Amino acid sequence: MRAPRLKAGRGIIVDRRPLRVDAFRRLWVASVVCAVGGSFSLAAIPTQLFTMTGSSAAVGASAVVSFVALVVAALWTGALADVRDRRTILLAAHCGLTLTYAALWTQSVLDARSVPILMMLVACQGLTFGSIMTTMGAVVPRLVPVELLPAANSLSSLVPHQAMFAPS
Repeated sequence: MRAPRLKAGRGIIVDRRPLRVDAFRRLWVASVVCAVGGSFSLAAIPTQLFTMTGSSAAVGASAVVSFVALVVAALWTGALADVRDRRTILLAAHCGLTLTYAALWTQSVLDARSVPILMMLVACQGLTFGSIMTTMGAVVPRLVPVELLPAANSLSSLVPHQAMFAPS
């Protein structure tokens, strides 16, 4: 078997061959969009909550709401992914996260100073993000050939770490 051709950039070698697989490429691009949106909301939601309430406790409460929703979604979706089509679950979760980000943007633009609405959207974000993270690891092995699995997992693991630096 021929050795893979790797691309080097700034001293880092990344095997991009899994991106040639259409299904994996679509999943990876959706994950990048999801992660970038998440990194923006990571800063925007606490700032907006503190501006609205002047309370650090409200910001802390949003973190608790997000964490509880994420854990519930991870547990529930993990069980659901064992009996349902994982791609359908993943697609639904990405669509839900897209709608959540659109609602967050809308309530911000409309200056809808409602803490309960913002907390509900934080919970929706936690639920959908937890569903995505739980299901994604189980989907990747079904999308790429076994010889590309290490490279696909590497590319997938880069997404959340690189997205943290996207807004800067």
